[in-house]
Amino acid sequence: MKLFRPWCFVIGLTCVMITSSVTSHAQISEKGLPESFQVELKDAVIIPSFLLDSVHVEKLMAQDKEFHIDNRYGVVQPCDINIKEAGVKTEIQGKGTIWRYKIKSENAVSLGLYFKAYHLPPKAKVFIYDPSHLRLKGAFTHRNNNSLHNLPIGEFPGKNMIIEYFEPLSPEFSGELVLGSVSQAYNDLQAKGMERIGINCPQGERWQIEKNSVCLITFHDWRYSYICTGTLMNNVKKDQTPYFLTANHCIRAEYMANSMIAYFQYENSGCKTYDASDDYSLAGATLKAGSNYSDFSLLLLNESPPDEYNAYYAGWDIRGEDPQSGVIIHHPNGQPKCIAIKNDPITSYKEKVQWTSDGLRLFSTTLPYTHWGVEFDEGEPEVGSSGGPLFDQNRRVVGQLHGGANFVLLFGKLSLSWNYHSSPDQQLAYWLDPDGTTQVLDGIWKIHPKANFTAQLQQVCPKTPVLFYDQSTQNPISWHWKVYPLTYSFANGTASTSQNPQKVFQDDGRYTVS
Repeated sequence: MKLFRPWCFVIGLTCVMITSSVTSHAQISEKGLPESFQVELKDAVIIPSFLLDSVHVEKLMAQDKEFHIDNRYGVVQPCDINIKEAGVKTEIQGKGTIWRYKIKSENAVSLGLYFKAYHLPPKAKVFIYDPSHLRLKGAFTHRNNNSLHNLPIGEFPGKNMIIEYFEPLSPEFSGELVLGSVSQAYNDLQAKGMERIGINCPQGERWQIEKNSVCLITFHDWRYSYICTGTLMNNVKKDQTPYFLTANHCIRAEYMANSMIAYFQYENSGCKTYDASDDYSLAGATLKAGSNYSDFSLLLLNESPPDEYNAYYAGWDIRGEDPQSGVIIHHPNGQPKCIAIKNDPITSYKEKVQWTSDGLRLFSTTLPYTHWGVEFDEGEPEVGSSGGPLFDQNRRVVGQLHGGANFVLLFGKLSLSWNYHSSPDQQLAYWLDPDGTTQVLDGIWKIHPKANFTAQLQQVCPKTPVLFYDQSTQNPISWHWKVYPLTYSFANGTASTSQNPQKVFQDDGRYTVS
């Protein structure tokens, strides 16, 4: 990444003057505390609860193994709970009303919610928290309203949770909040692990821009919950419409798309660190197009990524030319973001492949030359990597992961997903380039990168080392500092390519640093 921003300061008779700036960001869910945390409530009030059916963990995990149900992690239990009718109601004097309702499980690792009716007036809030008040998610507000009037909420750790809905005095309209299903995770994805290459290991250094387009996704089919990977895609208008590419065998129906949660920035900060956060998520999508011929699905996210998600809309190449090399950025087994690398040319897979569902039923057939066949040199996709993008040597998406056959990973070709089928609901072209203007498109940032830096001291004497701190956005991977006039030097082993160099200014006067 190349960033450039001139930064001027003056060395007077004895010192250097340096200025700085501060930027603030918005968020999808509002911060704050539930109303029940802030007022004194009667201890005797009993919160109504819904006890979920027991999950037969050993039986389910045995089925997963026997039938190769690789990406299933939870059981979904349908329900029909109107929080305003079933919850305990409490008036908060001078503010409004809260309703509280508890969800209980005997053996879930985590719980996921799907509100089949969600439509809130301004200033109304929904929070999710555990009985001990140690974990909190929300507030979800009217900003989460959408045309479908529904809202999925991602995994919440633990066996029990409380849903709290607050509605202000004299609302614009009466809010709707009806719980339609609860997912109980029986498979602790965080407990699994293999030798993987994290995206912030040295091998991922060249892919620090493109990684910001890739997300872990969770979703359900009203019976079970699943994991896959997907990619935020650019379109020729470059208008940041949140189109999202994944595999058709992952999400192939509207109700599955509605339940989807996309997790941005779910990655460890370093190669040997384990600090990934799932705080940056978006809820729900609609299915725009899909086909099992090349195993693609194109979704439209219900929400656009906020600025702080640092989202990147990936570019694409639909010419169908053999990539000279490639990588997949993916979430193996629901884990933080990883990378696998192919250093040599990639060619079409020449064999026919039959895919089965749950290890038994024929799901689809892959015809010869419809997929890229890849044997990676470093790293390896796993369960949950399905739908992950194959980037070519020019950093553009050319396919998405379908699965493996004979030790080769197969990626449905973007060139065939483009317009092999003429119907808009079976092709990418209608959505990403309806006028057929280009075959190659580069990616774009939601927020353009900004070069920025500050200095260790506000005042410093000539010939005294000054430490400069890089504060550029979008995580640049290289730096080049320039100073004029040339009566300066770098100190303490730093150089013009250091991220945070030390500089010594020899003379009084005005210097320009960029």
